[in-house]
Amino acid sequence: MTNSNNMNNLLRAVILGSIFAVISVFIFSLLMYFFDFPVSVQSGGLYILLNLSLFIASVHAGRRTTAKGYLYGLFSGLIFIVILLLINLLISEGRFSIMTFFLKMPVLLLVSLIGGIFGANLRK
Repeated sequence: MTNSNNMNNLLRAVILGSIFAVISVFIFSLLMYFFDFPVSVQSGGLYILLNLSLFIASVHAGRRTTAKGYLYGLFSGLIFIVILLLINLLISEGRFSIMTFFLKMPVLLLVSLIGGIFGANLRK
């Protein structure tokens, strides 16, 4: 594959993961609005949805390649994480904890890596 194809595939994967994240967070927020869940369920649910979005994006990126799916999954995850970091910094109004973000980052990267491996093996 050429470099432009690789970048297009990574961007498609990130867009797919972002669309899934927006839709799933919207549905989750509707559930939170109509039902009274504790705060721990809210933060845990959002973290699970973030990991699921990363996994979907990474599977899509890994599936579009013939080799090294783990790298494409990792790259799509990194792009997705950087976008989320920038959005959080712009929206958080001082409540964003960079330390918490970096503590969660290894799990996010691991999910991306596994998604890329899974996606590359789906193709075979």
